[in-house]
Amino acid sequence: MNNKLLKKFSIQPLRFQDVMAILKIDHKNHSQWPLRYYIKSLTSPHFYSYIARMNDITVGSMLFRISIHDMHIDRIIVDLSFRRKGIGGRLLKNGLFIAQKKNAINSFLIVSAQNKIAINFYTKYGFQIDAIEPGYYSGKDDGLRMKRLI
Repeated sequence: MNNKLLKKFSIQPLRFQDVMAILKIDHKNHSQWPLRYYIKSLTSPHFYSYIARMNDITVGSMLFRISIHDMHIDRIIVDLSFRRKGIGGRLLKNGLFIAQKKNAINSFLIVSAQNKIAINFYTKYGFQIDAIEPGYYSGKDDGLRMKRLI
C-alpha cells in the first residue's frame, strides 16, 4: 500500500451509525450477517468491533470476541472494490494487538473450506489449519478451524 493511501486510511471502533455501511458491504459481498449480530457486538463487553475507513468511506470491518485467553475472529470483511490494498491485514493486526493487550494468547477462526481467498489470507498471517468441522456451514460445507498464537 502506498504512503498516500495509508495516510487516508484509519481503523476506528464501530459505532451504531456505522452499521448500515457495513451491512451494505455485506450485501455487495453476498455475505449478509444479521443486523442483530452487529447490535450484539456493540453492546457486549466480550465483543470488539472495528471499521476501516478511507477518507469518509467505510471500506471494511473486523469483529472478534475474547474469552479468557482466546480471541475468536468472527469476521473480517472488506468492500470488494477496496480489496488487495492491505486493509484486511491492518484490521487483523489491529485486532491481534488489542487481543494481546487483553491477555489473549491464542487466536482462532473458522472459515469455509471452499473460501480459498480467506484461507490464503489467514495463512499469510501465520494461521494454520487446526481442525476440520464437517458440515459447519448449513450442513453442506466443511469449516476449517485455523489457529495461531498471538
